[in-house]
Amino acid sequence: MKGELSLPDSVYKSELTHYRILWKNTLSNQRQVLELLSRFEINSEVIKWWFDSPDCYDELLNNPYIISEESLIENYLPVTTEMIDLGVMADPKIQGKWTPKAPSLVESVIDNRRIRSFIISKLVASLCDGDTLISANEIELYIKDCLAADNHQLPYNYLMSNKEFIEEKTVYLNTDDRCALQLKEYKEIDDYLRKIFKGRASKDVKSPVKEDWNTIVKASIDDYNEANERCRNAVADQVKALEMFCSKRLLCWQVQLEQAKLQLSKLS
Repeated sequence: MKGELSLPDSVYKSELTHYRILWKNTLSNQRQVLELLSRFEINSEVIKWWFDSPDCYDELLNNPYIISEESLIENYLPVTTEMIDLGVMADPKIQGKWTPKAPSLVESVIDNRRIRSFIISKLVASLCDGDTLISANEIELYIKDCLAADNHQLPYNYLMSNKEFIEEKTVYLNTDDRCALQLKEYKEIDDYLRKIFKGRASKDVKSPVKEDWNTIVKASIDDYNEANERCRNAVADQVKALEMFCSKRLLCWQVQLEQAKLQLSKLS
């Protein structure tokens, strides 16, 4: 772009003049972002997305691992932590004299930016198994396995020492004797659903389900004996539970759904 190198046999030689004009008129921070993105073997769509997100430029230049974190969370053309490693860890054998520079440079395998990226990848992978919460112990074991390939160890109490930074993307959930981590997105979903469910659970239904629960429960019990006190008590408990179940909006819709399914099955 600066005309310092001679490329006589390049197939794009005729295009360079035009691209030099474009490059010269590209803003400084855009150049920095393009130069950073060019270090990674990532899809052109991913490059375009980040280039078209100027609000993220500062964060991206300071922490290139957010490319991996965001791609994994959104499941959009996933980029692994290791793919980012190759562009931000200096390796003159590969990069020659164009090694990465601060603030993007990563000089240690236990850099908190890198470790958080591993944490995000573990949390996202666990979603496939239906788990949104992972214990801190399990995450530590996973990171230790990742570091073992480089003959490094995870320092004691690392997750708590770097809690403030890690919590930018996750939530620490603590009990008396345990700690677990969860992606912020899923904590927000949990909070929203909890609010909705509590609201529905506190309100009575407008149109209660009208059923003779006493008769229904008795008919469901084999060899029901009206003279047996234990049988009568069992029926009373079941009736009470069904009445409560059908009186709240949170629960009643399930009964109504089953009734609708029953009606449809009769029609068919």
